Amino acid sequence: MTRNFSLLGPPASGKGTQGRRLAERFAVPYLSTGACLRREIERGSAIGQQAEGYLARNEFVPDSLAVDLVRSWLSEHDGGWVLDGFPRSLPQAEALVMDAGTNFQAIALEVPREELVRRVGLRRECVKCGRVAKEGEPVCPNCGGEWTVRDDDTPEKFRKRYEVYKNLTVPVLDFFEGRGQLTIIDGLGDRDVVWERIEEKL
Repeated sequence: MTRNFSLLGPPASGKGTQGRRLAERFAVPYLSTGACLRREIERGSAIGQQAEGYLARNEFVPDSLAVDLVRSWLSEHDGGWVLDGFPRSLPQAEALVMDAGTNFQAIALEVPREELVRRVGLRRECVKCGRVAKEGEPVCPNCGGEWTVRDDDTPEKFRKRYEVYKNLTVPVLDFFEGRGQLTIIDGLGDRDVVWERIEEKL
């Protein structure tokens, strides 16, 4: 059975951490749309050139650009996949349904806002592979990369991203719930505990 998943949740809810574990669990490729856009910018591709201005202003790229990016990636990965943070809006959700139908499950991580703020203040990410650091890890255990603070992990930028999530992405959860394609997971607590909750639901 093909395993296709979309990981949704507010900033710092653990989408990247759990998405990578999900991809490892089912041996399928993993896509972080944000990381993919940053790579396209570094390559100077057409999509990267279009996206660069939006990311520089800490704005989300237009739906059409995000959909084109994901569709291009999905066309090369038809044996299962994990999408991190896509779809982010109803037009993106409708595009994914048009392409994948019912052949995927959306997983939403729920975390209280005060915990998200705490996580953002502590979060460090690998400069090479994007893994989020656990306390006490001097370097990334995956690739040996150094830890860095993400550009968007500031209180002001978090507030903006959180408001965008409430306004644009929460309706996506309602959309998938109405289609019977949504699984809600309590994202509060240690990452291993959250993973156990995900496994219980799969």
